[in-house]
Amino acid sequence: MVQRGSKGPEVAEVQKLLNQAGYKVAVDGVFGPATEAAVKQFQHDKQLKVDGIVGPVTMSLLKQAVLGRTKQAQIIRPVIIPSGIKIPDLRPLPAEQVKYIILHHSDSPDVPAKTIDQWHRSRGFDCIGYHLAVHQDGKIESGRPLNKMGAHALGINDESIGIVFLGNFEKEQPTQAQIEAGKKLVQWLKGEVFKKPLVILGHREVASIRPGATVTACPGKNFPLAEFKKL
Repeated sequence: MVQRGSKGPEVAEVQKLLNQAGYKVAVDGVFGPATEAAVKQFQHDKQLKVDGIVGPVTMSLLKQAVLGRTKQAQIIRPVIIPSGIKIPDLRPLPAEQVKYIILHHSDSPDVPAKTIDQWHRSRGFDCIGYHLAVHQDGKIESGRPLNKMGAHALGINDESIGIVFLGNFEKEQPTQAQIEAGKKLVQWLKGEVFKKPLVILGHREVASIRPGATVTACPGKNFPLAEFKKL
């Protein structure tokens, strides 16, 4: 426990953590008025007792805050290429409604998103059903806007974002570029776009939580679904 008047390496550690968490103070190992003020501001922001004393609870939350900022800094916005698909007026998908990211394979060769759009329209869809498409070279194309409801997983479209990986992963393996791009995309959606811990599901898993949903092998037995669930 450190507080005003304390000196030494423990104080310096607190000062370093405060700086890393965004509360700027000098790192001099002396717990003076400026350090106390920063601690009090942190405690206020975290809805703790504001006493300026760094005990176990304040220290734990300070370390968590630093870890959170570190993870946030590691999130890189992926390059998403506009597909040029003409999007009609679609039902809104409010961000607070989104709980899931559903992963699919296209069960096809690697084709442009516009081709998938044509396939889906021929089946009676308004337009492409997915929000994003990840190609074998790691390129990501836009589909439906993220604030519009998709048509990719019956029974859960009003709560989810749909990502399709181009290929048939019952027969082949996704490329490393595809996997890496997909992981960055999922991390960005969770950490920057929706800012909450969305649940990652393979399309085949939807039937287990939504009666009447499509029974499918998607995204294929060779897709590393377990790796994506850990993101």
